[in-house]
Amino acid sequence: MLCKNEVIRRADELNKTAAKLMPLPDGLTQPEQLLYKSLCFVYRDYKIGKLTYEQARKEKQELYKAYTDAAYSLDMWRTYQKIVNVFRHKQYEIKNNGCEVCRSLERLLCGLK
Repeated sequence: MLCKNEVIRRADELNKTAAKLMPLPDGLTQPEQLLYKSLCFVYRDYKIGKLTYEQARKEKQELYKAYTDAAYSLDMWRTYQKIVNVFRHKQYEIKNNGCEVCRSLERLLCGLK
């Protein structure tokens, strides 16, 4: 699971590169891509005078919040997928030999009501 410091550290790394208006780095997750490109637009608009310093700062804060939410959502989805895969691989075993709690979890997670 992600921790807050890790998410903020990654956002700061992307921010430094975006400030230089460099091309999109390879291997980014979708939330990272969206943050990076959005930050590039904010920096570009600030540099050409379309945004004031205060407007750019506010937009950057909003982008960081949205990125944090998206990064956590993606991490939760990936964690959920790992759990479901464990239950799917053990499905036969759980159905026939598992306790009632395991059978209930298996039905819930795998959509087998």
